[in-house]
Amino acid sequence: MSFQWIIDNATSISIDRQQVVGQTVSRNNTVRATSRGGGIWRFTVQLPEGLSWTNFRGYISQAEANGRVGTANISINNAGHEWLYKYQGDSVN
Repeated sequence: MSFQWIIDNATSISIDRQQVVGQTVSRNNTVRATSRGGGIWRFTVQLPEGLSWTNFRGYISQAEANGRVGTANISINNAGHEWLYKYQGDSVN
């Protein structure tokens, strides 16, 4: 899967775990907000420099074909990103 290749070859990964919300204001100034659901993580991934576009084209095309809201399981291990899932102590509350 192209997502796994992208994660495995990333030089940096940034994850935004904040909820995505939308807000509207009606004509009578009523404000409505809604959440687009929990558990949505947005990844910003930087690919390594030095390889040409032809090396990445197939993987990026696969990722784009899956769409912006496609789902896939990825494994974040052996890529230097162990801090994402490493045990960080007991919860306070």
